[in-house]
Amino acid sequence: MHAPRHQTPWTMLWILVIAQFLMSVGAYAWGPLAPFLIDSLGISRAEVGFITSSMYVVATVIAIPGGILVDRFGSYRTLIVCLVFSCIPFLLMGFMKSYATLLALAAVSGVGYGLINQTSTRGLMNWFPPQKRATVMGIKQTGVSLGAALAAVIFPISSLHLAWPLSLAGTGIALAIITLAAAIYYRDQPDKPEESTTPTTLPPKHTNPVKLVWQNKPLLIVIFIFPFLAFAQISITSFLLLFLTESHNMSLVGASACLTITLISGTLGRLIWGTLADRVFNSDILKACILLSIGGCIAAAAITYLPTGTPISFFYIISAIAGFTLIGWNAALMALVAELAGLENVGSVMGVAITIGWTGIFVAPPIFGFIADTAGYTWSWLLVLCCAIVSLAGFVFINFNQPSNHLKRI
Repeated sequence: MHAPRHQTPWTMLWILVIAQFLMSVGAYAWGPLAPFLIDSLGISRAEVGFITSSMYVVATVIAIPGGILVDRFGSYRTLIVCLVFSCIPFLLMGFMKSYATLLALAAVSGVGYGLINQTSTRGLMNWFPPQKRATVMGIKQTGVSLGAALAAVIFPISSLHLAWPLSLAGTGIALAIITLAAAIYYRDQPDKPEESTTPTTLPPKHTNPVKLVWQNKPLLIVIFIFPFLAFAQISITSFLLLFLTESHNMSLVGASACLTITLISGTLGRLIWGTLADRVFNSDILKACILLSIGGCIAAAAITYLPTGTPISFFYIISAIAGFTLIGWNAALMALVAELAGLENVGSVMGVAITIGWTGIFVAPPIFGFIADTAGYTWSWLLVLCCAIVSLAGFVFINFNQPSNHLKRI
């Protein structure tokens, strides 16, 4: 039995990319909207931060049970659920008049944001063969960085010309449109040849994803690496501009250019690392992860030890390497987790990975900032370098201590 013509793997991919993109626009709205929220609601900067935190806390709490639901009910149903839990809060934000209501609606949207990675990963694993999964995972993850970039541009402009509640409601309308499109066009893969033709290669289905991760040493190590790379990523995106202006006396324009290069390179990295794994390393994602960790170590060491007076062109190069590796790692690691978990368990295991990995996002800004304030930026960047070294050591350990068939794509 063949799927209708519009139900092709690439149609499913682009629906998931657009869903990830629009949900990321909403998730990254609060930084660009901060000046407008402070002025309109009379709240502090810390209270603006609580909006983002409320969303991520709920997303983290829902990650593991949400992943179990993805494995049980499939990606179609959970995609509709996570889009509904995203679009309705943003639509309602267009009518809100209090900080408490905004905080509550942001928290509700975290339910959707906490489901999208498990849902999209399960969907891509279903629709694409092993030889293309790292590539399509990279394409899907570019939606996150592109959504963040659009949020940084569109929310200040729309809030100046309209009003910030209307700009949030506009995001809700866009999410409602993709929800309708997904309901009509998205489907789970009707035929699953991998499950029927090679059942012995698939890991058995587990109801306890934590137990599965604990019993699978390569998978446990990869998930352990997640928060370290997340720590490095958030440290760079949060403090690179401030570091360059304060420690290297760089102009705001020059420092902004470095940060922009970093973010663009991160977007390219998420796409290219998966392609390299599929086409250059013969679908061996682990080799790509080792290479990107080496690049991350080089970039972090350069940022740490470059002397004052270094030509700005050199900073552009280092910024590109840092973005390509320490921001571009996301898709490669998610693809590696998915392959190690197996199709039957990918949603629930991805929930575990997100729960553990996002701890790096929570703790990075206060720890990096505290060390920079008390001991100086050098020690903060040394911590980022240590995170890159930990990732490299973990990947090398897996490479040399596991039989090749343990990492064979399912």
